[in-house]
Amino acid sequence: MDDGDLFLVTTRNEPPQIQQLRRGFRNVRLSDTNFLRSLARKDSDVAKFIAQATPPVPIRGL
Repeated sequence: MDDGDLFLVTTRNEPPQIQQLRRGFRNVRLSDTNFLRSLARKDSDVAKFIAQATPPVPIRGL
């Protein structure tokens, strides 16, 4: 964990993508869904990873 304590993983693509980030989460309960939602909105690196891992939503009628 020298490169960070947060691992982001997506298996949507081949090969799976993994990103490791330093965030200092030693005393954080990562099972707390409110914390995870907040992290996804407020941490630009996490938000970018999620955006790239999530397929675009199709627009009806196009």
